[in-house]
Amino acid sequence: MKLQKRLLSLLLCAALVFGLCLPAAAEEVVDFGYFEPIGGGSPWKWVLYSDGVLTLDPDVNPSPWQMPDFDPKGAPWYEKADQIKSVEFVNIDIGSCISVGNNAFYNCTNLTSITLPDGLTSIGNNAFFGCTSLKEITLPNGLTSIGGYAFSNCTNLTTITLPDGLTTIGTEAFYLCESLETMQLPDSVTSIGEKTFNGCTNLSEITLPENLKSVGDLAFYKCTSLETIRFPEGLNSIGTQAFMSCTGLTSVTFTRTTPPEFGNKVFTGCDNLTEIRVPPEAWPAYNTALQKAGLDTNNVTVKGAYPVTVTAGEGGTASASPDFAAEGDTVTLTATPNSGWQFKEWQVTAGNVSVSGNSFTMPAASVAVTAVFEKKQSGGSSGGGGYIPPTPPTYPPAVEQPDEGGSVSVTPSRPQQGDTVTVTPKPDEGYEVGKIIVTDQNGNPVEVTVKPDGSYTFQQPSGKVTIEIIYNWLNPFTDLDETAWYYEAVKFVQQNGLMNGYGGGRFAPHYDLSRSQLAQILFNKEGRPSTETGGDFSDIDSGDWYAEAVTWAAENGIVSGYGNGAFGPNDPITREQLAVMLWRYVGSPAANKELDFNDEGEISSFALEALRWAVENSVLNGYEDGRLGPQGQATRAEAAQMLKNFVESQEGNT
Repeated sequence: MKLQKRLLSLLLCAALVFGLCLPAAAEEVVDFGYFEPIGGGSPWKWVLYSDGVLTLDPDVNPSPWQMPDFDPKGAPWYEKADQIKSVEFVNIDIGSCISVGNNAFYNCTNLTSITLPDGLTSIGNNAFFGCTSLKEITLPNGLTSIGGYAFSNCTNLTTITLPDGLTTIGTEAFYLCESLETMQLPDSVTSIGEKTFNGCTNLSEITLPENLKSVGDLAFYKCTSLETIRFPEGLNSIGTQAFMSCTGLTSVTFTRTTPPEFGNKVFTGCDNLTEIRVPPEAWPAYNTALQKAGLDTNNVTVKGAYPVTVTAGEGGTASASPDFAAEGDTVTLTATPNSGWQFKEWQVTAGNVSVSGNSFTMPAASVAVTAVFEKKQSGGSSGGGGYIPPTPPTYPPAVEQPDEGGSVSVTPSRPQQGDTVTVTPKPDEGYEVGKIIVTDQNGNPVEVTVKPDGSYTFQQPSGKVTIEIIYNWLNPFTDLDETAWYYEAVKFVQQNGLMNGYGGGRFAPHYDLSRSQLAQILFNKEGRPSTETGGDFSDIDSGDWYAEAVTWAAENGIVSGYGNGAFGPNDPITREQLAVMLWRYVGSPAANKELDFNDEGEISSFALEALRWAVENSVLNGYEDGRLGPQGQATRAEAAQMLKNFVESQEGNT
């Protein structure tokens, strides 16, 4: 230790001799060291001074520089993390610092300020985790990604400025930032990750970007101060429990004409949610989707809402608040002239409204207004200026995002009459574009041209258009006919990884399903948990392809064999055996429905309760002649249908 202090003293003396930069107060050095940047180059020096300033300084400035990722307690200054009050990057050229590594300032509980360098493009996972004294931070332009847990547990963070160009915000990035009150997400952000704002109990206002496509599971869980929220038109999905227990939430607005995909319990516990605003024609679809997601829509007031389109002529900018309003709402208009210009008037280009001052009362229809600006007159001159013709109106299309198969993007988002509009389909794996339908405001078809790159174009007519895209499933099975009663069921089990086909591209719908095959299906659905094979049944060898699955099923009480020590892995499964295995898989729940079939006497005693449950939950249905067919062998087609019914019934009960 004495030797280290002497070496440190010598280094400081050398620094003074050769004129190296030290803090103005020449604070005592508490500790120092070096670390290697990613990609090689000269090591970077870090110095911690007695006033709590941590400096990061290259001896030789590399370009670009990337901070390495550290273990949670692996940063070289971690042992003195509680002494760090501020962080300074020194002697860094613009563009040379491209990342802050994982866990860089993990649990720096007394850190109050940090100046991040221009040129920074990413902040790593846990970078500022647990920095409980950090109250505000400005992120530099050029930043594109914030890692998972980056600001998690920053309990005193009240203000954070996010730059334009930011695209990715990781899982739990602002988890338990309970002092955060407002958040403005730039339009470049396309997704909000799982638990991103979970536990931000003082977050009362957030602006979701127009390009947002998805909100992750539990993203705003227990954001109890959030009162209203507006979902943008391009939003495709809202994850499970995304707004659960947002007890202050009173009103939500949906701007798209088709509901996004809702996870389970999206608004569960939002006991004060009393108002939902949607395009009026869209409410039946929203009502169904929200009910399925667990929201009792009988307790909310539904208001039809319409878009307010604001354009600006030459010489300024303009906006409306709100830009999606219900009948009777007061809409406030804002016009901001450029230098040398002044606001002249509002012109209503669509909708029967009268603008008084800078506001109007929303009718039960869409409204479009244009802000007209004029050049300022020179002093004393009577000439010049004059009327500035308004910018032609724009017509943002109504894009009906498909229920399955992929998504679609449209550019420009606000075309004028005569513009070429490009529709770019993005099919999911296993799907292809079926058709794209464009209709004008009167329901008439608009001609669409297919381009070599797979995009589609059309000329924007006068008025808003509706764009619908249909994706077709790429059927991988040569023996699966679209007209077959089991077509959708086979499609479902194949897409969800429950069943596959045989060699030669066949599904073999009329083949029997074996007992071992169903055990394997449930084993795969469970995620193939670890288990030890062998020993449970005399006819199961540890080397059999189904050995793990059958052993797991036996260990979890899903199968019990025939009672003679055998399982019968290759025996065709009966309809009642299939129902029993599914019933046991979900914990053998009680059933309330009595059976009413003319072959009830054929039901085995061990299967009676399972069949009652299966019929009650529509997992298994009878035949047209009144039979249930419990002893009948289940074909692969029947098994596919039962599995589809089973999964959907469980999702509905979640």
